[in-house]
Amino acid sequence: MNRCLLPRLAGSVIALGLLATPCAFAAGKILLAESFDSPGEAASRWTPLKSSIPWVVADGEAAPSGNVIFDLLRTKDFAPVTDGVFDLTVTVRFESALAGGNNRLILQMRDSQSNDGYEVVLSQGTSNNAQIAVIAGSSTTSLTKGLVSKAFSFPVDTFTTVRWTRTAAGEMKVYVDGQEYMSGFDEQFHQFDVLSIGSRAYVPEGDTGPSAMRHIFGSVELKGD
Repeated sequence: MNRCLLPRLAGSVIALGLLATPCAFAAGKILLAESFDSPGEAASRWTPLKSSIPWVVADGEAAPSGNVIFDLLRTKDFAPVTDGVFDLTVTVRFESALAGGNNRLILQMRDSQSNDGYEVVLSQGTSNNAQIAVIAGSSTTSLTKGLVSKAFSFPVDTFTTVRWTRTAAGEMKVYVDGQEYMSGFDEQFHQFDVLSIGSRAYVPEGDTGPSAMRHIFGSVELKGD
């Protein structure tokens, strides 16, 4: 049975998060592993951008409604990264094969206190809008000058593995389907306790929606140093 990430459950996560302090992690330990196989468990870990329009979790997938622009699904259910080092792997499926900068997914690692952090954006079949960026306050600045390899066309009938790594020195790399895709460098921020996955969920002007350019996530794994 399909279930949504309900506002009531999301609120419970926030309340519990204020009471519990995550344990420190050992080197190489998995901080978060999510398969979306259990809608109830996923609802206790993740909070949608707008609780009134939740994501749907069913059959091992998490999908946005398509009715919220730049729709994000967030979690703090992991021990905070304090040394700047992380290794994030997600599997994602593009709903649309249409190549363009509006058909793009979003990954973010941020600090909840300052809201600073980093972002990865990947577009379908083009370098347009694809980037690793630094988020400082209300501004976002790209750290990339192009793709390392040819623009990737994400299949719509299967999941693709995307990996994003960052070293203590600030070097970041993104791999798509096992191949290095983008790289960037920034050493400003080292504290991250919020992970977000999301979709541009673009709706052409004049259309009523929902978006036909959603991005469906199959799994998420976050590792620390």
